[in-house]
Amino acid sequence: MPSESEILTALFAAAMGDSEGNSSTFWLDFLDLLAQSSHAESAMLQIQWRSGSPVLWQVGANWSAPDLATIVRMRAGRVYSTTDLPAAAISGSDAAGRAVRALKVIIGQEGVALLMLQREGADFRATDASRLSSLVPYIGPALKGWKELEQSRSIAALDRHICRALGAGWIIFSQSGKVQQMAPGMADRLATAAGVYLRADRRLFAPDDNASEALRRGIAAATLHEGDAQFVELSRRPVVQMVIRAESLAGEPVLVGRLRQSLATRDIPEAQLASRFGLSRSEARLAAHLSDGFSLRDAGQALGWTLETTRSCSKQIYAKTGANGQTAVLRRILLDIVWVAQMD
Repeated sequence: MPSESEILTALFAAAMGDSEGNSSTFWLDFLDLLAQSSHAESAMLQIQWRSGSPVLWQVGANWSAPDLATIVRMRAGRVYSTTDLPAAAISGSDAAGRAVRALKVIIGQEGVALLMLQREGADFRATDASRLSSLVPYIGPALKGWKELEQSRSIAALDRHICRALGAGWIIFSQSGKVQQMAPGMADRLATAAGVYLRADRRLFAPDDNASEALRRGIAAATLHEGDAQFVELSRRPVVQMVIRAESLAGEPVLVGRLRQSLATRDIPEAQLASRFGLSRSEARLAAHLSDGFSLRDAGQALGWTLETTRSCSKQIYAKTGANGQTAVLRRILLDIVWVAQMD
């Protein structure tokens, strides 16, 4: 039978989740251990936030949780039995002969949680029900920490999406040049854009001799000249550059590589460009080519247009965007928020 320490370990493991932020499996593991230790047929944890739908995890037999009005009437921190729960909590066709233990927990200023054990037949023994009582000092802080960590991870994911939309990323190197961590998806992006690969020994490999030498020199110089930025060009087409600097992360000396990849306006969805700048679809296609450095003649050839059609369309773009030429269109689009509007 699971011990109290095993249950608490499972509780805080659920509050932490894994490295990807997944926690549902851990909460089910916690409930399973709790049900085993108390001889319950079902264990349930329901969280209701001030706004939004409730979050529910349940193991064992499928019973319904009390409604929100009933939970509101319960006192936080008290373990309720079948006989002293508000009447509405044990009403319904599945309530007959059911033994219940329930604990209400307040989560900061935003939510309330109900932890419930249930089984058919005889009531819980005092030693079985005590498992719930022993969680009273811990379940609230664990749930509050879980919520805060979920929010932090969501914000971090938003930051990653914005960085990626702007062509930015990062790599953490040891002082010897081994990769310790990379921004999510960075390995694939480097391989696709710059032909730079992460080897099995955790070092970056650039088949291009110039890029390989620039990377080696940049890492060595950053280690030797602490605090000085070292600029490395990994690829010219497309442009992929990195600045490396010796820094300290959580007290550990490391090298931080900040990357920037050139962006292509043509990768922005055509409908999004058209909507943002008040253009037609064909005008948006031409505007994207002009922003990517195409001349009018080259853009027209790429689109299969005559030079006359291309010039006529460009004048419409200039009028609608308030630009007075191709350079102004390029600046208008490259500095616009449209780059981070498309989130994958």
